[in-house]
Amino acid sequence: MHFIVLLFAIFLVIIGAIMLGRPKVILTVLSRYSESMALHVLAVVVRLLLGGVLLLAASGSRFPATLEVIGWISIVAGLVVAVMGHRRFVKLMEWGMSVLPKYSSVIGMIAILLGVFLGYAVI
Repeated sequence: MHFIVLLFAIFLVIIGAIMLGRPKVILTVLSRYSESMALHVLAVVVRLLLGGVLLLAASGSRFPATLEVIGWISIVAGLVVAVMGHRRFVKLMEWGMSVLPKYSSVIGMIAILLGVFLGYAVI
């Protein structure tokens, strides 16, 4: 499980770096798929899987309580995204796409910091 958390941490750092340097790359991809059911399903599945993996990896990590909290938050977020339905998900994506350009550097830094924290917690 630690390896999966580490892979996700690396992914977050890469996405965060892209958000800092070339946010239009992320914006282009998100705008292309923002209305697709596949993105909605992916958003649910990734949150649920990540939450489960964090819960399983928590006991062997440097910060077990923190990873458990993040894991439960991820699971609850996945359930909320699943229950909200596709139409509301598309509206949420539209709102996110309007906010993302303004705050891309902040979002990128948060992603990098979270990725570094998760990586440090499991190595």
